Amino acid sequence: MTKTQTGSDQALRLRAENNLSVNKTVNPETLSPEEINRLFHELRVHQIELEMQNEELRRTQNELECSRARYFDLYDLAPVGYLTLSEQGLIQEANLAAATMLGATRSELFKQPISRIILKDDQDTYYLLSNRLLKIREPQACDLRLVRRDGTVIWAHLAATVEQDPSRHQEQDADCTVLRVVLSDISERKRAEENLNILNKELDDRVSERTFQLEMALREQEAFSYTVSHDLRSPLRHINSYLAILTEEFGDGLPPEALPYLARSRAASALMGKMIDRLLELSRVGRIELVAETVNLSEMASTIVTQLKEMEPARDVDVVIAASLKAKCDNHLVYLVLFNLFDNAWKYSARGKRLFLEFGRKVINGEEIFFVKDNGIGFDMAYYDKVFGAFHRLHGNEYDGLGIGLATVKRIIERHGGTVWAKAEVGAGATFYFNFPKTEQIR
Repeated sequence: MTKTQTGSDQALRLRAENNLSVNKTVNPETLSPEEINRLFHELRVHQIELEMQNEELRRTQNELECSRARYFDLYDLAPVGYLTLSEQGLIQEANLAAATMLGATRSELFKQPISRIILKDDQDTYYLLSNRLLKIREPQACDLRLVRRDGTVIWAHLAATVEQDPSRHQEQDADCTVLRVVLSDISERKRAEENLNILNKELDDRVSERTFQLEMALREQEAFSYTVSHDLRSPLRHINSYLAILTEEFGDGLPPEALPYLARSRAASALMGKMIDRLLELSRVGRIELVAETVNLSEMASTIVTQLKEMEPARDVDVVIAASLKAKCDNHLVYLVLFNLFDNAWKYSARGKRLFLEFGRKVINGEEIFFVKDNGIGFDMAYYDKVFGAFHRLHGNEYDGLGIGLATVKRIIERHGGTVWAKAEVGAGATFYFNFPKTEQIR
């Protein structure tokens, strides 16, 4: 039974007959039986070779068709959309995922300009991407909004590459440049980002409002402290004057047992005057504008120690001050910091014990830390939360002090954006640490 020849088989046979006609023809009558048998054998071998080659070609063609089918299955069933565009932006191919994403059929997308599925406000974004893609021939990506066939809008991440389409090289005058576009629906992510932005804005608004309220409360507190301190000065001056007049003019006529009460009243009045002065000083810390400059802390510490020695020259004290310690800070306010720290150590030293004071620097985790150390009476760390509080005293009245010096230190350091802390042991002294931030952090 004869097989029906295909068009390609007929063309092949025609070419073979033409080749045969131009070649030298062998006359079978001139051949011997041995030569005829040899030619017949060779023809038979060539026939078998051709049949085997034909079978191999059929098998290769089947494998190619299977691979092509698998490719199109993967192409259509991919979780992202694929589009092939012409250089002019016309859609030439679209997979099933892209069509589903856009709510259209592939035939409806075919040869349509991609601009029709891009929201008008985002079309410039795509044009800039495509122009850059065609110019530098490197992958490009952007986020933009696409319009589905029903008019709804979705967010998509678009990633594009450019290449030459080999399947179109044989077409005469064909433009072989194509754009391969991958589309991913990112609407959920964009909604989450939008919700997060709304939450962040609400949080920022709340933080700003809370910060404003805290600033107002701080200003009111400072204004209150200043007003109270200022208003207390006038009646206190009257009290001091009356007590002085009472002592000078009527002291001799008072009963002896009344004089100690009068002396205590004058002492309490004087103490209240000092407290008002310190309170005013503390309130000013929050209002003074900081002026950042390079300050030689070592020289400042030496000056303060000299002043303390002049006030109490008989004091037995050893002082160690590290050389050339400098910082970017406000000169006037930081003087109050060092004075209060040295004065604190000077006051709270053990009776009859040689006082040791040290001012130095440490580097902890790459950060410069200054410290003032003494061998005084120290304090119990169980009461640490009261150390920097205004008018809090840990040692009763046996030592001079108003309990406001360390509160002033804390306020000044924090105004510089720094931190102050302390470590101590009862009977073994205390060390106060503080640091300054970079200049641009000073507020």
